[in-house]
Amino acid sequence: MSSPSSRHLSHDYEAYKGLSLRELFWIAIIATPVTSFVFVMVGLLINFPLAAGCVGLIVGFVLSITVCPKRFSQIKTGKPHGYLMKQAILFCARIGLKKSPYIKHSGQWQKSKIVGEAHV
Repeated sequence: MSSPSSRHLSHDYEAYKGLSLRELFWIAIIATPVTSFVFVMVGLLINFPLAAGCVGLIVGFVLSITVCPKRFSQIKTGKPHGYLMKQAILFCARIGLKKSPYIKHSGQWQKSKIVGEAHV
């Protein structure tokens, strides 16, 4: 009998159009307020920012569960697991919101096998 494998424990399974629940969550968290903000800005032009913001909240939620996942699934098609997350992390690092967890070293690498003191 084979023992249970733990290799799938950290893998997010596909939930909707090839996207995981975590990816869908972040799409909804980002797309809804952004759409609402755009509607508030348009509402300021027509002197009804609160009403436009409420409409934008509803429209943003609908867009975040219909249109946005389709676009992100097209981007993700054929890419390895974790591709969108890595691209999001690199984007946040590029604009200064987060420190990049990936090695960014330019120059010559020290390849010596000697570590520390001579007695080590």
